[in-house]
Amino acid sequence: MNRVSSLLVSGIVTALKSGLRTDRPLSALPLLQRRRPPPPWHFDPLSALLGAMAAFFVAALTYRYRARLRARWQAIRAGVERIRARLASSLEDRYRAQVATAADALHLLARFAPLTALYVPPPLIAPPTSPARLLTEEEGPTGEAARDRRRLQTLLAEPRTLDLSSALRQYPRLAILGPLGAGKTTLLAYLALTFARREATDNLGLDEDCLPILLSLPDLDLGAEEDGRVRKKKKRDREIRPIVGSLATQYRGLGSRAIGGLVRQQLRNGGCCVLCDGLDDLDEMADEARQQAEAWLDELVQAYPDNRFVVVATPRSYDRLMAAGFVCFTLGKFTTAEAKVFARRWRTTLAETPESEGKETGKSAIPPPTPWLPRRGNIRPLDLALRAAMWMEHRAIPAGQAPLLAQAFDYELKQMDDIPLSPDQWRAALGSLALTLRREDRRTATREEVETLIRQAFLAEEAEESGAVEKGKSQPAGTDEENVPVGSDGSEEGEEASDAQVDEPPADEQEVDEKERKRREKELARQEKIKERERRKREKEAEKQRKREEQQREKREREAAKRAQKALASLLRDTTLLVERDRDRLAFASPALRTYLVAWQLAQAEEDSLLAAHARDPRWQEVLTLYAVLAPITSLVVARMQGKDDLFHSDLLAVAEYISIASQSEGRPPRNLRDGILSELAKVMMRPGQPLALRRAAAQALV
Repeated sequence: MNRVSSLLVSGIVTALKSGLRTDRPLSALPLLQRRRPPPPWHFDPLSALLGAMAAFFVAALTYRYRARLRARWQAIRAGVERIRARLASSLEDRYRAQVATAADALHLLARFAPLTALYVPPPLIAPPTSPARLLTEEEGPTGEAARDRRRLQTLLAEPRTLDLSSALRQYPRLAILGPLGAGKTTLLAYLALTFARREATDNLGLDEDCLPILLSLPDLDLGAEEDGRVRKKKKRDREIRPIVGSLATQYRGLGSRAIGGLVRQQLRNGGCCVLCDGLDDLDEMADEARQQAEAWLDELVQAYPDNRFVVVATPRSYDRLMAAGFVCFTLGKFTTAEAKVFARRWRTTLAETPESEGKETGKSAIPPPTPWLPRRGNIRPLDLALRAAMWMEHRAIPAGQAPLLAQAFDYELKQMDDIPLSPDQWRAALGSLALTLRREDRRTATREEVETLIRQAFLAEEAEESGAVEKGKSQPAGTDEENVPVGSDGSEEGEEASDAQVDEPPADEQEVDEKERKRREKELARQEKIKERERRKREKEAEKQRKREEQQREKREREAAKRAQKALASLLRDTTLLVERDRDRLAFASPALRTYLVAWQLAQAEEDSLLAAHARDPRWQEVLTLYAVLAPITSLVVARMQGKDDLFHSDLLAVAEYISIASQSEGRPPRNLRDGILSELAKVMMRPGQPLALRRAAAQALV
């Protein structure tokens, strides 16, 4: 090694010496040499002349063939535009197909027939004409008596109804109001399906081909805008970004950028119909979320006023919509004639169902009878659809909304391939989830939260089964006493032995030597050691048993967690009880079933404090109406009647409605409670000076 190093050093020294002897010093180290600076720039007339001649030649050729170049450029642009239009058309067709598929699955009877075959538009009740308008009319009599007569006729006239086609033709901005079960979501689904299939001309009489944008307001990401230059850059499209994000999540496979371009172009051209659902769910959430959604909707309408907008809401949440220029209509109940139209379509559709689809629903293609039709009076579209479906399943119709919703819940569970839990266990798990969401003003739950509730149901079921097995293996109480040895006189031998140890021999016989005493002490010490050894052994066995039980408990929890994941996957795949909003968020698909589950869980929990806290909350009235059927209403009546009533006797009328609903169920209210409320209603109706509307409401409650 030393020899190699010395040779290497000697070679380097020789090279340096040879470089120093030459005329070019340090030629052996080229990196250390000095580089020459580049020569200065000088104008070259010849090069400039050649460049000018080339530029003149190119300009002359361009001018000479300018027509051909322009034509070729236009042809290239036209080809690019055709390719772009073809791609956009393909994207729009795929988007419309996905919207149609999603909308057709939104209605309650999607398992039986498509929406367009069954849908009957409910009547739209127009807002009443203001009497102030009649007082300023120039036509007709102008006296005070004539004005009062016209005003009274207006107030007492029947509400003016309008069909859906006429309302859409007259008003580009519609707000459809209605309570739970009025068919608001189904109406939006029908409009989305009609526009997606380009059937607006045939079904609605509209000479336009709108692009439907079906949105759920609670699912929109309406977060705070960015600050600085990012906010200024995105300010132009801040109304569209929530739409693009929601559509990209709903219709995967199209791409957010492609959907954004399509929606942006159609909105700017005025070719969209924006259908907004979920404003009712925002009523149950924080006020900030609702105000943010309303502000965004107002900005969207103002930014793109040439498009159609249809929003559904409850009758208590439309003030901001009227300020934004929406015309409000109320969804009415189905009359007997409209119910018969639905029944005829139901019979016709099921009669035309192919044999394969009839096997899937478990029914034949024979048109079913229609004893589920109400004989008189109006009915909600939700109740009518549930009655038709439940008659197909049970050939019987329960009385009341709560039993009808209970049967619908059980029917959804029967669609699962494997039902790991009983309907009551599913009802308890999902009811606890629904009540938690309602109390916390939330609409969605995490997947882990739902799996935890299902896992607890599995663990409770296993605990009940193991407890029943242990109870069957246990012996009766008298068997242990029979095995206790007894003495000849009937007393136990243990007691006799203890007595023998306690009794001392007479004094004359008490002669024990020292050896006997030591022997006894050794015997006692030996017994103490044996007892200590047995105690330690028992402690070790107890510790092993505790660890064994801990391992078994962890194993049961792991198995229950796996079963819960499998059960939730089956629930999402086979039923429409829960739907996925994204990978980690789940929500109830049907607001009616969610409300029923909240009422059922509230009836099981018997929380009077919760009733007292929400007795006057308008957002909880639908829950309390179902609660009046499922549980005794005494606590509900007491909670509602606490405090002072308003001038319109809202508490009294609400309590009368609860009593009327409870009287039709199995658990009838106490007679003294019912008689007291009815007497108060009679006083209100007979009291002079009461408004006509209040007397009419009191009379309806008495009937």
